[in-house]
Amino acid sequence: MLAYSTISNLGLIFACTGFNTAESMIAGMLLLAFHAVVKAMLFLSVGAIEQHIESRDIEDMRGLYAVMPVTALITVAGVIMMIMPPFGLLLSKWMAMQAAAQNLFVIVMVALGSALTVIYWARWAGTLMSDPFAGRFRPERQPVLTWMALGSLCIGAGAMSVLAPWIYLRWITPMLTLPYWASYVFKGGGLENAYGSFAVLPLSAVALLGLIVAVIALKRAFQARIVSPYLSGIQTGEPSMFRGPMNQPVKAEAKNYYLDTIFGEDRLTNWVNLGGGILLTLILGGAL
Repeated sequence: MLAYSTISNLGLIFACTGFNTAESMIAGMLLLAFHAVVKAMLFLSVGAIEQHIESRDIEDMRGLYAVMPVTALITVAGVIMMIMPPFGLLLSKWMAMQAAAQNLFVIVMVALGSALTVIYWARWAGTLMSDPFAGRFRPERQPVLTWMALGSLCIGAGAMSVLAPWIYLRWITPMLTLPYWASYVFKGGGLENAYGSFAVLPLSAVALLGLIVAVIALKRAFQARIVSPYLSGIQTGEPSMFRGPMNQPVKAEAKNYYLDTIFGEDRLTNWVNLGGGILLTLILGGAL
């Protein structure tokens, strides 16, 4: 998922280059910067998770926050930074969509691709946080260098998003030439042009308020009591077990079905590579 989403974002960066407008050039540079930091954090988080659970399977990460609370929360923070405001990746995608707005076909493709990424990112975050919680965390131990890397990237990604207007004004604008440099102005705590505005600082304040509310809710959760769910049969003393047909013990499991036999990676890769090769040939040959 991380690898394919990286390819998706690199594709959007190249698309911004192809649009060749002021908004698209700025969007491409900001997308490259924000994506690099957030995705680095997510790749390192998955590496730490894999070392602990010895698996990269998303299904094996279900309820991971109860086992690796800090790493799971950092990973969820990275997911939120990929898809939610006020973070820089969404700002960059907003700029890219503005750049593509004059072409109906392109804007539909960009919007569709962005919407699909929201689905699988949100699903992964929900999987990590899926087990019942009553204020009982297991202590998590990681090497100091791991905490330093994950912590600095998490804080840095959040800080970069808040500082996005200044990053644009101080770093991006000096690299641009007319008429690119005058594309956005810093006004009302956000970046604004003739077509719309992205309220970076007001949205950051809302996100901070949401974090405070989450901390308060977490404190209340320490007083909660876990109640076993009804498992459609006679409950047993073992967790997630009930007696089903023929009085046989049945283990209740929560998992998803990915329909690999219909559109799994093994079935689609060759066809997608063939289609991509044909498309590149048509582009390089001047037909598109």
